[in-house]
Amino acid sequence: MKLNKLILNISSVLILCLSFMANSTVIIIDNTDSGFSSSGFVDSANTNGFNGFYQISQPGSQGDYAIWDASDSIDWIAGIWQVEMFWTSYSNRASNTLVTVGSGLETLFINQTINGGIWQDLGQFTFAESGSFVKIDDSNSATGKYVIADAVSFTFVSASTSVSVVSEPSILLVMALSLFGLGITRLNKY
Repeated sequence: MKLNKLILNISSVLILCLSFMANSTVIIIDNTDSGFSSSGFVDSANTNGFNGFYQISQPGSQGDYAIWDASDSIDWIAGIWQVEMFWTSYSNRASNTLVTVGSGLETLFINQTINGGIWQDLGQFTFAESGSFVKIDDSNSATGKYVIADAVSFTFVSASTSVSVVSEPSILLVMALSLFGLGITRLNKY
């Protein structure tokens, strides 16, 4: 009887832990972390509201870019990820910074003159196992405007259909453990 209660308690704790783990994978890549690379950007800390420090493109030059690639993280799997970006805002920033997500299929424009110093939601995107990056560049910015590269956050939402259920805790695993615990409880009655 005590053994069955112990197994039930352990099952309950496992269910809670796995539920939390399945919904808590967050990968943050700052411009000082591995997974970040840039060309033509230089370090800066002139404007408050940055994460660590940030990098700026050189105004007047074209071809500067910064890339945050999460695929080297041990927590990375193919699937749907919520993407957020962090930057400093000021009037000399680009109002139409080009952002490319994934392998270039998704593009959007962000206004870095506003909303600095807080995480900005870019949306949910489907990423492959590799080629999972966010890139900004100055190709669309006006002359004399800075593009800011600070940090990008990837929050796991759900696995893609090509990912095995075993590779990440999932709702099916949680349900299986729940049924196991329920079966143990029912055995106690007999």
